[in-house]
Amino acid sequence: HPFTLRTPKDWRPEPRSRSSGRIARHDAVRDVLFEAAKAATLRPWKERGVDSSAHRPGDVYLPAWSLGRPLAVDVTVSHPSQAHAPSQNNLAQAEGEDTSASRRAATQAANDKVRKHAARCQAAGVDFLPVAVCSYGGWLPEGEKFAAALARHLSDHTGMPIGVVASQLWQRLSVTLWRANARIILHRAPTADLEAFGIFWHDKTLMRRRGIAHLEARAGLTVLHLGLPA
Repeated sequence: HPFTLRTPKDWRPEPRSRSSGRIARHDAVRDVLFEAAKAATLRPWKERGVDSSAHRPGDVYLPAWSLGRPLAVDVTVSHPSQAHAPSQNNLAQAEGEDTSASRRAATQAANDKVRKHAARCQAAGVDFLPVAVCSYGGWLPEGEKFAAALARHLSDHTGMPIGVVASQLWQRLSVTLWRANARIILHRAPTADLEAFGIFWHDKTLMRRRGIAHLEARAGLTVLHLGLPA
């Protein structure tokens, strides 16, 4: 949270960069996948590299995934405004497919990750999977397949029905994404001079927290935990 309460004279908001909300949103989605893999006893690592470079393609690194091979999962959250306009050739090739800005932005983000990390992972004997998520909730098929496989592992380990596990995992991912979106919106909203009305920083902190809860409630979302930490 961008506010830290110490003594009355220190009731001031901490500095917040323009990108910090997006980073927190990325980390929140990554953490849901990591905790699900951990609950399924897949022994995941978080933010792991595959060589001696400073690059860390494994937002979630699984040491033994398909056929016992390690897998580096790189999460990226895109926005429709990042999509390039499709060319006429691409439109003709994609006739009948989803060519929305959300889909194009997510595809471009995934392709950027592949160009950046795929060769490095291949050289290290690690499979690489970019999981691109639209900020409004859409997932590319590769990410959907990974989440489904993760749910199967979790179902096998817990004994819960696969349908229940998959439903709860997707609900958890959806709630996490929109909670992070709500925080970004609230922290970018103009701040009124509430002190003129006798409302000080500690009161505004409480108001922001209530605002986040209000946005989540209006979305009609319920967090189901799968035994994972909140």
